[in-house]
Amino acid sequence: MSCEKCEPFGGLWMQTDSGLKRCICESGKRFTDTDQAREEGRFEAPKLSNEAAVVIVEMLSSIPFFPKEGGARLLIAEEIRGMCHDSQQGLWLAQRMARLYSQWPGVREMRAVYCSKHRPLDGVELIGGTEAYPDGIPPEKQISEAPMKALPPGRSVSAAESLENTVIDLATAKSMRVVGTCKVRDIPMLPPGQRVTQADIDAAVAESRQKIAREQLGGDAA
Repeated sequence: MSCEKCEPFGGLWMQTDSGLKRCICESGKRFTDTDQAREEGRFEAPKLSNEAAVVIVEMLSSIPFFPKEGGARLLIAEEIRGMCHDSQQGLWLAQRMARLYSQWPGVREMRAVYCSKHRPLDGVELIGGTEAYPDGIPPEKQISEAPMKALPPGRSVSAAESLENTVIDLATAKSMRVVGTCKVRDIPMLPPGQRVTQADIDAAVAESRQKIAREQLGGDAA
C-alpha cells in the first residue's frame, strides 16, 4: 500500500526537493523496479483481466491474515496482473502460496514464489532467499513411482506359487529347444460360489472408505 509520502499522489510519486520521484516505500520500490524493467526492454503489458485477478485474490484470501482492505487487495491484484502470463499461472500461484504459508507473507514473498518457477511479465524477478525461506523457495515435490516389492526367494515371476508354476510351464512348452509335449499346470480356480465378484470388490471398497472416514472423524461410529 502507499505510504504517507506518496498517498497524496495516488501512491505513484513522492515530493522531493528536486521534484516528484518514485517513493521509497514498498509500493514505490515496485514501481521503480517496473520502470527499470521497462527501460531495459524486459517489460510486457499485463495479459490477465481484472476479473481474473480478482478471482485469484479471493483464492489467496483463504490464507490467514490476508488483507481485507480494498486498497491492499487492489495492489495485490495489480501485482498478479504484472506477473502472470495467464489464469493458469494465477491459479498455480494461489495454490502454491496456500501450501507454503500459514499466514499472509506480503506481496514481495508472493513474487518470490512466482519467480521460483515462472518469468514475470513485468521483468521484475526476485531470485534467492526470502524472509520466510532464507535458503530459497522450496521446490515443488514430485510424485515418484512407488517402489516395486521384491519377489520371494526362488521366484522370478510372481509371489503366487500357482501363477509362477504356470508361467514357467508355458515358457518351457513354447521353447524351441524342447522336443515333444510339456504339461502346463493350471492356475487353481475357486468354485463359483467362492470366487471374488465385482460386487465383492465394490463392498470392500465401500467398507474401506467407511473405515477411513471413521478414523478421520476420530470415532468408531458409522
